[in-house]
Amino acid sequence: MPVAPQTKRNSLIVVLAVLTALGIFQATRDEEPDDVTAAAPVTAGDTAPAVYDPTKLLEAGVPAVEVYEKEPRAGRWADLVEASIGNAMGRDLNAMVPEAGMVMKCKTMSCLIGIDAPATRADAALAVTKFLTIAPWVVDLPPEEDGTQRWLFFQEPRFADPDVFLPWYAGVRKRALAEMREGKRPNTLPVDKDQLPTE
Repeated sequence: MPVAPQTKRNSLIVVLAVLTALGIFQATRDEEPDDVTAAAPVTAGDTAPAVYDPTKLLEAGVPAVEVYEKEPRAGRWADLVEASIGNAMGRDLNAMVPEAGMVMKCKTMSCLIGIDAPATRADAALAVTKFLTIAPWVVDLPPEEDGTQRWLFFQEPRFADPDVFLPWYAGVRKRALAEMREGKRPNTLPVDKDQLPTE
């Protein structure tokens, strides 16, 4: 029995709609990697997929806020970095600028730090949270309307494993503080060297 022209037309519209939807879905997935090992297309001779590296996006001119916002949260990395580095920064801030507070929100290989401090102590609070260079990219953001200071850091693939990143950070922090106390490094923190943390 012949199919009516209208039925054929409706079927074609449905097929085109499905194909278009699938095409859009694929484009969206290609733009936003799901995890730190999201792959670029593999070509002949490649032995492994490309590793997600936010620093390459920044080098290519993608705005830092956009890189951070599009990055999915990798639970283990984010949780451990917030708990370890975030807590260390928070303890330092509480000891040296007690009137200030901070939050850290991490994703896959980047973190946003927000600092709430009186205007007269904002620079001191920033100095406490940023006294170490802990990533190849550190980006200062404009303050929020309420005066909250914000900055971002983006880590590189060698520190995609928190079991590598966190011990490295602890070692760098311990060495830097010891060198400040011993006068081998300028004390950039807002307290005398004998008041610097010892851990």
